[in-house]
Amino acid sequence: MFGNGVVNEELEKVRALVSYDFPVYNSLVSADAFVFFVQVFDDLDRRFESLRIRLRDIGYLPMIKKEKGEYMIYVMRMRKKGSRGVKINLIMLILTIITTGIAGTMLWSSYVNASRLFTAKNVIYGLIYFSAPLLLILGSHELGHYMVSKKHNVDATLPFFIPFPPPLGTMGAFISMKEPIPDRKALLDIGIAGPITGFLVAIPVALLGIHLSNIYARPVPPNIGEAHVYLVRMPLMYSILTHFLPLRQDVMIHPTMFAAWAGFIVTAINLMPIGQLDGGHVARAILRAKAKYLSYACIGVLIALSVYYNYIGWFIFAVLVMFLGLRHPPPLNDISELDKKRFAAGALGLSLIFLCFVPVPISVIESVHDYRVIINGKEAYSLELRSGDFANITIENTGNTRLVLVVQFEKNPALISQNITLWARCDNASCSVAGGDITVALDGGGRCTLTVYGALNGSSGSDKVSAYLLLRDADNIIEDRCVKITIRG
Repeated sequence: MFGNGVVNEELEKVRALVSYDFPVYNSLVSADAFVFFVQVFDDLDRRFESLRIRLRDIGYLPMIKKEKGEYMIYVMRMRKKGSRGVKINLIMLILTIITTGIAGTMLWSSYVNASRLFTAKNVIYGLIYFSAPLLLILGSHELGHYMVSKKHNVDATLPFFIPFPPPLGTMGAFISMKEPIPDRKALLDIGIAGPITGFLVAIPVALLGIHLSNIYARPVPPNIGEAHVYLVRMPLMYSILTHFLPLRQDVMIHPTMFAAWAGFIVTAINLMPIGQLDGGHVARAILRAKAKYLSYACIGVLIALSVYYNYIGWFIFAVLVMFLGLRHPPPLNDISELDKKRFAAGALGLSLIFLCFVPVPISVIESVHDYRVIINGKEAYSLELRSGDFANITIENTGNTRLVLVVQFEKNPALISQNITLWARCDNASCSVAGGDITVALDGGGRCTLTVYGALNGSSGSDKVSAYLLLRDADNIIEDRCVKITIRG
């Protein structure tokens, strides 16, 4: 690191700067740093920050440690990082506006069931109702980090947005630190500022999304299992918000509500106390080196959730963060203590994960093809009639796909020789009759009622006869079912 001809000169120059705030009683030169043994005072934070700024101005970086009862300040040359300006930031922002605009157009077109996708109206509404609120939440999150970094004299880049294909159109955003975090206070403040800022911005966006969902009130399609629609599960925060602004039942969520949902999920993910996620910054500031054990525990929880809910998303995320690293590097000053207010702020910030986290955030709605038969108010597959009486049999589609049933009396040869009368009819518009069979067509959740009549004639030779009403699924997905009908004289 240091050439032989300049070691003494550089050592004395740096020693003078260190001595300004910390009395030096010994020094040595290691392979990559000057090491100064110093005395510390109660105002360690102020003195070390003053030293850090002075050394940064001449291209050096200090780190203070306590080993075997002695305080040592390591001074290293800073690695030079090239400045890209804001050109890359602008390019990535424009690309992300395009990809989130496409995602918003698709969401809006699906929401209003538009016949055409990329119309001017759909694109504009997609940008206004989805792209803009989502980027506002993500941008506020990163600007929270950026502004607090500046407050602590830590050089950082402006946000980089990450474009990605729909349904979200983005993988989020990030800022890059151009220098190490100076101390535990700055580490906690910078780490928690982003999630809290993004969370606070997501709340009014969510309320607006709930309001728009109520205004448009787009009903959930009855045969949603055939449409390859995503099921979005809401975090606890939405339950709290809908307590103040109720959401109408059985309506599709507005794209703005989906944007706020994404903001809450991003907040939950970032607050996980793992590695160098925002929650990892906070955990490292509070627990110091012991934060690594919390990282290991969280990875275990993510894998357990993946197995328990059969949800691959958390497993992939766990592998990704393990690849990026579970250990968080220490700040330059890892000695100073946090004040009670910061402990409380860190704990409060991490607790937001419980308001924003969902074990299975999103999944494709699986098709359910099933029905039930209701007799006298309950599910049953047998019916007893007195001769000459009528009875109602209700068929309810309990699935989320269109159901077509062919209803017919079983052709029992033993009944042909007996003098009985059996018939069924359906006055519902979902039914049709052809060749003596009744065809019942029901959308998901729909139901119809069949009226059944049975009578024994005097020459039947029996006071009780059983027949069967056969229910056959036209799609051959469900096995044939029978309703036993007993007619008594």
